Amino acid sequence: MLKVVGIYHASICDLTIDEYVPLSFRTQLPANIEPLYWRTGDIQRNIFELSVNRNGGEVYGSTLVSSVEQITSENQNFYADPSVSLGLPIVDISAIDSRTIAIDHISPFRIIKTNDSINVLFNESNNSKSCMKCGRVSFLIEDEFLVGVRFGPLTKDELETFSIWEKYR
Repeated sequence: MLKVVGIYHASICDLTIDEYVPLSFRTQLPANIEPLYWRTGDIQRNIFELSVNRNGGEVYGSTLVSSVEQITSENQNFYADPSVSLGLPIVDISAIDSRTIAIDHISPFRIIKTNDSINVLFNESNNSKSCMKCGRVSFLIEDEFLVGVRFGPLTKDELETFSIWEKYR
């Protein structure tokens, strides 16, 4: 799990939903970024990836690469009431060797679809008390650790596009 140690005040987060790479977001950081990838899942058929700036710890992107697990649907607004800070999380990467390209956190994740969002959860407790939000992407935080990412609110067309990916994955 990634420990959140600060906030990066970004204002633009581009969210993309398509039939091939179902969920992805990027933000603009300076051009000299050295990427570090934090991946969770079984790293073969189920992969969710966060892109982190190696030099500062800012999370500047995420991608649902693949998933064959069942996607749960819920009607409620998932994590509707956590305290919200505007920006992106800065995570602690101080213990990571500078030559490391990717960190694989071998652990299942869950995808929960609501009436207006898609939630990727790395922690089963579902007890987020706060989040950091940039545009329509929210990073869910519990006890200083990143426990999930919420994509939404999504349009009807975006939810339909995600459903196409879900059907043919």
